[in-house]
Amino acid sequence: MIKHILVTLDGSKLSEQILPCVAALAKGLGAQVTLTHVVNSKALPDTDELSHRAFLDQLVEHEELRARAYLQRVATLFTDQGVATTTDVYVGEPAETLIQHAEKEHFDLIATSTHGRAGLARVVMGSVADKILRSTAKPLLLYRPVDELTPAFASLKSLVIPLDGSDFSEQALPLAVELAQALHLTLMPIRTIPTASFAFTEPYPLGGTDLSAQLLESAEQDAGSYLDRRFGSYKAQGMAVEPMVAIGEPATKIIDLAAGSPGSLIVMASHGRSGVGRFVLGSVADRVVRTSGAPVLLVRARAVDSQ
Repeated sequence: MIKHILVTLDGSKLSEQILPCVAALAKGLGAQVTLTHVVNSKALPDTDELSHRAFLDQLVEHEELRARAYLQRVATLFTDQGVATTTDVYVGEPAETLIQHAEKEHFDLIATSTHGRAGLARVVMGSVADKILRSTAKPLLLYRPVDELTPAFASLKSLVIPLDGSDFSEQALPLAVELAQALHLTLMPIRTIPTASFAFTEPYPLGGTDLSAQLLESAEQDAGSYLDRRFGSYKAQGMAVEPMVAIGEPATKIIDLAAGSPGSLIVMASHGRSGVGRFVLGSVADRVVRTSGAPVLLVRARAVDSQ
């Protein structure tokens, strides 16, 4: 259950474009939101001279005051909707500081835009988002803003859930179902069939029919049956479910489905591996995060023991 969301901001309009999606989730779930900004100490010159150090301390203090005022202004987006909101300002290396703060305070979800702008007291969102991805097991809500003039995500209507039939991919389902029930969203599970899996250099006729075409048809039927079985119980509960079988490159089909369904949030499992600071998205999730125009909620999947 998501009860506390950490949102990282760098002061730019780009970083703020994730806020409408966070607000929709927080309001629907009754979750608390903490808006966080890190004054980047690494952007300051390193000096031991007392006169310079005093100046730098004043500069940091000034940036902290500016950041607190900024976050208080942003917080009204949430408080005006009845969402409990707090603000935190820290000084340090942005990614490390955010990760330590997230672990210490036991947040249930970290939300960040994948792009912002650099500068003193500003988080470089691209690199920070990458470091957070590689260092935390918490669910991550990511949004890739295009530019400051492009309208931000405005509403939440459906959840696109990529699945491949494995226990691994299904680890995103509990959170997706929780969100769908709480926010009355449509579940849109999608299972893709890569055409490359059925590509033959020469036709192999079988009973007068190309073998690759027969295999593809069989794969489509199996994928459809899998989705019907997996989501039949949710339909029986009265939830809106629109399953889809797509043929083609998986990331492209996932992105296209979300693009064709305004108000979509993509919820998918991401690869992880043991070890400090290790996080592996997987090629499909990586491309979806980096190129989708819809927000993406990544659920860190646990290793599945083979039988």
